[in-house]
Amino acid sequence: MATLEQLVETRKKQADKREIFAKSQLVVKVLGVGGEEQRKDDPHCVAYIYDWTFNSNGLVIKDHNEEYHYDDGSGGGGSLTVSFSGKEVYKYGNGLEIYKPGKWEGQLDVLYARALEVQKANKAKEVEKAAVEQAVKARELRKNFGL
Repeated sequence: MATLEQLVETRKKQADKREIFAKSQLVVKVLGVGGEEQRKDDPHCVAYIYDWTFNSNGLVIKDHNEEYHYDDGSGGGGSLTVSFSGKEVYKYGNGLEIYKPGKWEGQLDVLYARALEVQKANKAKEVEKAAVEQAVKARELRKNFGL
């Protein structure tokens, strides 16, 4: 019979193998809403606050991080939480704190696939935009130098 510690370790490995953290983070950043904020309330510290939320069909993903860059070092912390039908099913803060497998993972996988598609489309748009900007710059240089 496995000990409680062994069962918990097995569950943590299961979450790692299923890439719950990476999938949740991509979904919340690509399909969710939120943003990043820089604050300099203290002359010796720059703070970066990241807050993202995704909410669809009972699945809620929240990603909150704070980074503090002091003159003499850095610090910070954050958490990524997943709730399904109002119950917390995954939490990563100071390591994996909660993981309750269930049907929510199938929904996450579908959303992850959609987030990958959106991310790919966004990258293609960025490449196209950079090419257009480069062409405009080249045209301007030709014009400015009579070429």
